[in-house]
Amino acid sequence: MGEEGKRIQAVVNSAKNSSDVRLLKTWGNYLEKYMKFPFESVVEEYQGKLLSGRGRNSEFFGVKLVDDHYGVIVSCKSEHSRFDIPLADIACC
Repeated sequence: MGEEGKRIQAVVNSAKNSSDVRLLKTWGNYLEKYMKFPFESVVEEYQGKLLSGRGRNSEFFGVKLVDDHYGVIVSCKSEHSRFDIPLADIACC
């Protein structure tokens, strides 16, 4: 496991119990605390009803919720719309 994996494991291990929902909430809280919002990036993989955001720069405002199916959901805005999207669907750097 690399350094990033070790950091993630340490955060997840700090959860009060090992339920999937609790682990995801712990991870979401960590991201909310240490990620710098707002930031700009590109929506890369979104599968939902996103008409104008995919492939365009969008601004991301914060963690909206943590879902056991989609993971960490963030709120964002593109040129013409606002939407919530899985963090995993955002392009990195």
